[in-house]
Amino acid sequence: MNTILKVGQEALTADAIVPLLSKYQMWPQLLEGVLIDQAIASMSYTLIEKKNALQSFYTKAQLDSVENRQEWLQQRDITMGQLEQWVEKNYRLTKFKAIVWGAMIEDHFNQCKPDLNQVIYSSIQVDDKALALDIHSRLQNNTDDFSELAERYSQSPIIRSTIVKGPVELGHIHPEISHALLDSGVGQFSSIIEVGDQFMIVRLEEVRPAELNDRMRQRLLDELFEEWVDDQVNNILARSRPHDEAVINFWN
Repeated sequence: MNTILKVGQEALTADAIVPLLSKYQMWPQLLEGVLIDQAIASMSYTLIEKKNALQSFYTKAQLDSVENRQEWLQQRDITMGQLEQWVEKNYRLTKFKAIVWGAMIEDHFNQCKPDLNQVIYSSIQVDDKALALDIHSRLQNNTDDFSELAERYSQSPIIRSTIVKGPVELGHIHPEISHALLDSGVGQFSSIIEVGDQFMIVRLEEVRPAELNDRMRQRLLDELFEEWVDDQVNNILARSRPHDEAVINFWN
């Protein structure tokens, strides 16, 4: 079989490359690329759309002259044709996401909103339960200020520089901490939370409700698309043996 790739002194044939994809765990990336190309192939891309897509890219990249564009291409060692292919693929992909998932974004947002809401909170974190109980008692009795106790006792390197965390999405916080914050009102401190071998007391400072703006809409579209791709790749790998086959039917 003819050599199709040479790496150093090693000449690789098609038969040799196939098992290497398994050895270096590169099948998922290959399948993902093929799946995306197949998925967006049916998306239209007219001459007008091409012109608008390129102009949009030039505007975002601040390439307002032919000279700037040529310099930009040379710096990245790519051709104009390669840039046009990249812009086209991104345009088709954006259209594909909107057609497949656009209509369900509002419902999806409402389902995810509890995890997308952001909070700002303060915390006290210690590794001794008796100390945590003592601190909590001081807070209940208004003996000490929460911020002063946080600076004095917290074990977290981050909190040593600042006791306030956030804004951070509730979905990105440890579930125990998230539940404690949701059960508290703004300005109120929680009961003692046990997270691993640490004991924490948190105080909710502010809640920032998530909004379905353009940025959030695009983020949700991207996430739904990535979940779809992952599912497709996993299904293919589960029912196929690509490390034994040179040709794979991606859809059957």
